[in-house]
Amino acid sequence: MEIILAERKKYLTLLTVPLIMALLAIPCLASDTTQPQDECWICGVKGVPFPDEEINRHVRQVIDASVISEIHRLVEERYPGHYTSFTFKPIEYEKYNVKDRGGQDAVMWQFHKILLVSYLDHGVISPEGEVLESPVAEKVKPLAGPYPYSGSLNQGYGRVHGRHYLTGTYVFESHTSWTPTYADMGIGLMNRDTTIGVTQTYTNSPADDISYNWDYPYYYGLFIVNLSSTTVSYSGYYYYYAE
Repeated sequence: MEIILAERKKYLTLLTVPLIMALLAIPCLASDTTQPQDECWICGVKGVPFPDEEINRHVRQVIDASVISEIHRLVEERYPGHYTSFTFKPIEYEKYNVKDRGGQDAVMWQFHKILLVSYLDHGVISPEGEVLESPVAEKVKPLAGPYPYSGSLNQGYGRVHGRHYLTGTYVFESHTSWTPTYADMGIGLMNRDTTIGVTQTYTNSPADDISYNWDYPYYYGLFIVNLSSTTVSYSGYYYYYAE
């Protein structure tokens, strides 16, 4: 990822690297999202995140470009032979206009800091393009639920449903209905050990919420809070799965 700059008289000998880097960077410059992109460019195999916290902890983070080399090393060590793709947004970089071997204009990039949007696994691909092994995360994605919940809450009160001990990054998805339907409700996730909760506000019933546990290993539960000025009755269900 990182390019060691040379004096301009050495640019011609570095031609291959800057051209490859330019091709990788140009599609990402147009994207301003921090959500993973659909990356299906390898044999039609859609990429999925590795089930590996040491790799995924860098995703959606601004990192030094050198960290990419460390991620590549971890993949080679733990998932040998797996093709990967990654999407990023340049944060701090230098750009140079150079000439290629044919005297045509080219661009050389040196990235210092990037936002790593996604780092995905495409499985093991043969030289002929045959999929020899599916991405590992497709085999390790437990799903639990649905878990039903219901109750009533006075104005300003909240409740946590569930007690799930998680040791990695998980996603909670819930579907909630309530009456009166126009009441304001906060729906999200609470870390039961620290009693820290994060909710989104919904102003009309029903609502679908997606929450991520942001610390681990801890116990988590679905968090419902009545933000309206009246008593609310609610019901719904949720489930969770490894990210």
